Amino acid sequence: TFTGHEKPVMSIAFSSDGKYLISGSLDNTVRIWEINTGNCLYTFSHEAMVNAVAINPANDLLAVALSNQTVVLRKINFASYVVDYYYGKEIVQHLDTLPLFMPKGKNEKKQDYEARLIKAQEYKEKLYQNYYNKYLTDTTLHKNK
Repeated sequence: TFTGHEKPVMSIAFSSDGKYLISGSLDNTVRIWEINTGNCLYTFSHEAMVNAVAINPANDLLAVALSNQTVVLRKINFASYVVDYYYGKEIVQHLDTLPLFMPKGKNEKKQDYEARLIKAQEYKEKLYQNYYNKYLTDTTLHKNK
């Protein structure tokens, strides 16, 4: 059992090695948990509620989508429990929870990530305009094989 959030958890993500769980909550916090022990290793706060979290396959970059239309990227290092602010970008006119998908590799530049994020948001808005009579609540994207 993982206890610690003061309000409902909106999103979780697992590290690719299966050792860590990341949770995002309406209490404006993101927590990093060690799965084997259930211990909360790190907690960091934001100015808005957390809608979604995602971690890249290399386990060194965490994306957090906030209710104030901001995506925050944080560099993480599980070995030393370091979480550093990396980049924040407001996406204008987003409909709801921002779509999250992670960089293709360790060396992808933040500009490339931002361009893909905006492209995904435009696609999501087009889906809404053409096919739905209500807001979408989630979007998952993956690369073609």
